[in-house]
Amino acid sequence: MRTITIAVLGCALLLGTGCAGGTAPPPSTTTTGEQTATTASPAGTPFPGENPVHLLYISDSGGWETAEAYTAIAEEQLGVDVELVDWRVGGLPLRNVPALIAANPDVVAHAEIVVLFGSPALSGAKMDQYVCVDHEVLGDPGVYTVADWDPYAALAGDVVDSIWELRDRKPTAIRMTDAYIPLTADWEEHGVFEPCMTSFETMSEALRGAAEAHGATFVSSLDTYNGPDHRRDARAAGLIADEIHPSAAGGKAMAEALAAVGFQPGSAP
Repeated sequence: MRTITIAVLGCALLLGTGCAGGTAPPPSTTTTGEQTATTASPAGTPFPGENPVHLLYISDSGGWETAEAYTAIAEEQLGVDVELVDWRVGGLPLRNVPALIAANPDVVAHAEIVVLFGSPALSGAKMDQYVCVDHEVLGDPGVYTVADWDPYAALAGDVVDSIWELRDRKPTAIRMTDAYIPLTADWEEHGVFEPCMTSFETMSEALRGAAEAHGATFVSSLDTYNGPDHRRDARAAGLIADEIHPSAAGGKAMAEALAAVGFQPGSAP
């Protein structure tokens, strides 16, 4: 497995808090690992003729630990070498992703698998980015409906469309994710569990709709970390390494959730 990375900001917090909007630096050409020679791909692969397959992982710090585990699963299941292109940036807001893609069209053009999440911070969401994720100001976000997330979901759809365009609508497995919650116990303590969780659940629903409308497959981090009923304390379950970031177990669980939907490409709208 070869990894191409971009420089990652020193601060990396859920939904961009404390990261000055999570402005992403331009990608570097830093690589780790051994470069894989191009060889024939095995019969039956969803990406015929591609070896290595390129896996572009775009996310904030919520994707830590996941990308490497997902790449390893992809190599095992696809039977080819998989090159991880690492675009995980601490606090990355979705609004910064179009510029990142525009600056690196060739990278996207060669990505057969893409995982996408950018935080809603400063990206069209009505919710105050701090009110449900900052211990000092936990409160009622006042966002309850899917419609409140429409601008954010529309931006996510536009990003997926740009990926399809750069890929020239070739077979591409695009996976869109949402945000997990490491603070359920804190929400309970401050009496804001229901309004905050409702906000994140409606965000998840909005992103699911955007994925379906634009030829991506939605995989829920919220379900993976917080359980199907979203009541699980991800920290108590060992899925969080510190206050907010994924542990190795959390990353492995999310990688398995991504792999569970398979690697078949979607259809461009």
